[in-house]
Amino acid sequence: MDGGVFGLEDGCGLSVKAAESPLMAQTEADFRSFCGTCMGVELGSGDDEGAIRWEVTGDLRFDPLDPACESFVITVAGSGIVVQARHERGLAHGVHYLERMMADCGEAAVPHGVIERSPRFAPRISSVWGGDERQFEGKLALAAHFGTSALHTVVHLFECGRNGIIPELNGPAIEETQAALRAKVELLARYGLDLYLDVNTAIFPTDHPAFAADPSRAGAPYRVFDDMKPQCVLCSSNEAVLSAHEAAIEDLYRSVPGLGGAIFLIGGEGLMHCYTRPYGPRTGYTSCPHCAGTAPAGAVAGLVNRMAAAVKRTGEEKAIFTWPYSAFTWSGEDRAQLAFIEQLSPEVQLLSNFDTNSADERNGAGVVLYDYNIKSVGPSGVFREQARRSRELGREIYAKTESNTTPSAYFTSYIPVHFRWAERFQAMAAAGAKGYMNQWFFYGLTGGPPEEMQYHAVWNPERKAGELLATLARRDFGVSRAEAEQAVAGWRLLSDAWDDFPYSAMTAGEREFYSRGPFFFGPAHPMIFNTQSRYGLSEAFFGLSGDLVALATPAELVELLKNAKPRYVSELLLTLPYGVERYLALLGSCRRQWGEGLRLLEGAIGGRANERARMELDICTLFDIHLKTLENVVRFYAVRDKLWRGPVALEDFAAVMDELAELLSKEIANAERSLPIVERDFRIRPYDAEMVREKVRQCRYVLEEELPMFDINVRFHVWNSAK
Repeated sequence: MDGGVFGLEDGCGLSVKAAESPLMAQTEADFRSFCGTCMGVELGSGDDEGAIRWEVTGDLRFDPLDPACESFVITVAGSGIVVQARHERGLAHGVHYLERMMADCGEAAVPHGVIERSPRFAPRISSVWGGDERQFEGKLALAAHFGTSALHTVVHLFECGRNGIIPELNGPAIEETQAALRAKVELLARYGLDLYLDVNTAIFPTDHPAFAADPSRAGAPYRVFDDMKPQCVLCSSNEAVLSAHEAAIEDLYRSVPGLGGAIFLIGGEGLMHCYTRPYGPRTGYTSCPHCAGTAPAGAVAGLVNRMAAAVKRTGEEKAIFTWPYSAFTWSGEDRAQLAFIEQLSPEVQLLSNFDTNSADERNGAGVVLYDYNIKSVGPSGVFREQARRSRELGREIYAKTESNTTPSAYFTSYIPVHFRWAERFQAMAAAGAKGYMNQWFFYGLTGGPPEEMQYHAVWNPERKAGELLATLARRDFGVSRAEAEQAVAGWRLLSDAWDDFPYSAMTAGEREFYSRGPFFFGPAHPMIFNTQSRYGLSEAFFGLSGDLVALATPAELVELLKNAKPRYVSELLLTLPYGVERYLALLGSCRRQWGEGLRLLEGAIGGRANERARMELDICTLFDIHLKTLENVVRFYAVRDKLWRGPVALEDFAAVMDELAELLSKEIANAERSLPIVERDFRIRPYDAEMVREKVRQCRYVLEEELPMFDINVRFHVWNSAK
């Protein structure tokens, strides 16, 4: 081509050579809105000679595992822009790519040339948070423009699929549930998105009518917390139970024909079976008397294969995934579940966590990276083993990951370690992942910088993270090239800082492993001197979190909430297994690098009035505050506990009192620093400004009243001393 540029002008015609469909109508409406609102160009009416032409050139049946269905070609010349694709999904992606090109250069102009793109990963399954219909549709449009191909949602099999084998399992509102799913499928199709169902089965009370009718249907007891009532799963070796599963899922997928596929989570939760964290004494592989003598790999694979075959009988092209998340609970020494993989039918695709189930090699201490993290870019040793065995079997492997935040940090919409996110998706491709599910339900897709890294990993894998971030800084923050390069250097330091983050399940939530403690609640986390006192803190500081919420029945939740536990922590279990000294050393290194990176970012973009620049700085600053709270809380408890760990002389006691007061003063200042951010930033979830103020009041009480009184009384009674 000639190196020229085609510029869009008012009145440019747009012609669409494609079958009329909701997706094409939505794509055209969105493109016209983008050109008018963002580029200041009002497009003219369409005709065959329009300067912008879209064309579907093939008649492909959409296969979610085939990248060709989403490929596109953009040809730009002096006469105009032509976007072509073999399927309307590809055409929509091409139009979105064209929009991004114009947004990145800041004008309604595109360089002459030919661009051919095929997605590096297929499918690309994500999630968005709900809201009213208009909000939800806006999030669907955002997902589509960030290259998502499908969303997923959790359903309980017998609440949405009918079976005639064990009718006692059928829920009361199956028809209504199926109707709601059909409406959701139709809505998502307007944006070129499929809907995948995470098909779960419930845990049932031991007196359920299905068990009363035939006790052999009752499988292993299931009870992961001691304050949950006794329950059990459906027995996964009972033929009637297995047939009921088949019948229900076939009914579901026949009744909702547009579904994109199914995901069977078969590890420590999800699609329940007698090897799913069985409770009680085991006589073999499980505490279920019917399944105890049967090895789990074949039994679980058999359940998945039968359900997959039932879905395939519905006759539509659907992707079926099995996801052995937490399957170490039943796979034993076969930590990568290789025996399970070997027994899967060809109709089932393997979806596996990319970054978990292996030890953190950077920090040592034997910590196994659980759930999801961005501490390790990946792949984990387990994923590598699964990918290797899959290749040997002629199978593909797909990755489960997160693309913006993790369970330890979903107090806001993303962790601003953008280089690490970019490296994650490059590593997924290098490890052989053909597609991914990139989010569970911690926060949902928001269109932040980490997801921009993900978009380019899909469509522009040759582009480097630093180049992409510099483009983002100039486009979104309005900075110069030099300032953009400084911002990139700052982001690099933030990403490097995470090498030293003291990651473990204890940091994420201590005894409950999720959503508790100083890193999660940051500036709202109190400093507890007297562990027997609740300090008059409001109900917002008490509640349930993690697995206990997810697994308890509604009736159990009512009872559990009557004695809700603190959402804060008051001891040093959160430093397990590092120990306090090592934990603080790692945290100190992480904080120092984070602070250096933040200062570079503030210097590059902090002087701008741009709202997007402020939002990025808010996120980066908030993490600095959370890390400081974590350090202050650990130091405070470590100093507090000096009062009983060994002999204490009067002068030692005085030093402890002074150190505690200093830490309280530092944390009060740190918490107050967060208030402007918390008051203006809608992305912060687990706490609000009032909780921060309440925490500050609690710290002032400890500093100004509790510690002085404790000091006076201990001196008087222990040493007969007055200060």
